[in-house]
Amino acid sequence: MKGISLALRSRIFFLTAAIWVWGYGPNVVNAADSVPKDVGHRIEKAVDAAASESMEKLHIPGAAVIVTKGSRVVLSKGYGWADMERQVKMDPERSIVRLGSLAKPLTAAAAMQLVEKGKLSLSADINRYLAHPGMPNYKNRPITLKHLLTHTAGLDQLLYQTAARSRDSTVAAEQLLYEYFGNQPPVRLPGEQMDYNNAGYGMIGLLVERAGRQPFETYMSEHIFEPLDMPTASLDSSAAPPAQLAQSYTYSQGQGYTRI
Repeated sequence: MKGISLALRSRIFFLTAAIWVWGYGPNVVNAADSVPKDVGHRIEKAVDAAASESMEKLHIPGAAVIVTKGSRVVLSKGYGWADMERQVKMDPERSIVRLGSLAKPLTAAAAMQLVEKGKLSLSADINRYLAHPGMPNYKNRPITLKHLLTHTAGLDQLLYQTAARSRDSTVAAEQLLYEYFGNQPPVRLPGEQMDYNNAGYGMIGLLVERAGRQPFETYMSEHIFEPLDMPTASLDSSAAPPAQLAQSYTYSQGQGYTRI
């Protein structure tokens, strides 16, 4: 199947939705992985119903669903539209979908690789790895990588300056993060409360870049995508062929879908 574009640094929020049920295993189909045809049909019927209901209720223009058992693909099916204007259907084999927050576990995997190599610590103040001014703290309690990974860093939920209409209007992730945390310091003690936070995972990406001593995109390509045999995966959505890139839409009552 085609790779996935991860627009982590483009500062564009995408609403196109995709559902992925991913199985990892050897590239050999084992007998234990086989699924009877009647079971496959029942799975497809159940997924068809769930996809139809969810897409209508949540106003999702297109989705791709992949179900695996071991190393065998049980179901690979597209629903709705990848591009509504051009009437291009969602196709798991061709459509390239922006990964959104599913990038977080991949970023966490990269960070843990560096922890295993001794280049990052789960318990050290993250300012050890950052240039001035670094990450502010709350009541002199340092924020650690563990806090960021578990969404317990005490960071505010407020997000701003996360959208850009063109590549020329974007800024580097490091600049954005330093500006953000300079204006939006932690609001509670780290480790006190779990609160899902996007900016914290952006900071993890910067830590990976610092400790890995290479651009984040390069690190992810060499140490995550290539080992997982994902040659067309990219952190740069502009690298995707325009005809295959699933478009993004907002929905409003009375106006329907609007492309963004």
